[in-house]
Amino acid sequence: MKPATAGRPVTSATVKGATSTNTASPVAAVAAKGAPAPPRFTAEETILLRGLASGASSKEMAAQMRLPRESLYRLIGDLRRKTGATSDTALAVWVLRNMSSAAGERRSGGR
Repeated sequence: MKPATAGRPVTSATVKGATSTNTASPVAAVAAKGAPAPPRFTAEETILLRGLASGASSKEMAAQMRLPRESLYRLIGDLRRKTGATSDTALAVWVLRNMSSAAGERRSGGR
């Protein structure tokens, strides 16, 4: 006779007194809870994030990246969406909290 749980995960429905599902890995458990994946940035977005971290203005960043300001504003909008920032100020705060190594590169590298 086969056990009632053959081929299925053990859950509280199959074992009396159990309180949770037996998950295969901690990563699966975190993914199941809906934890957001870290944002992925394009090369242009990374350059822009570094500029924001260093305090460069949008005019300076547009000139450095050789982009029209409208394109730069589109990139900033993409970054706000990816990071969940609701304003440019919130995006700057996100950059400073999460991209500290990017902020330090310009300060320590000189010109």
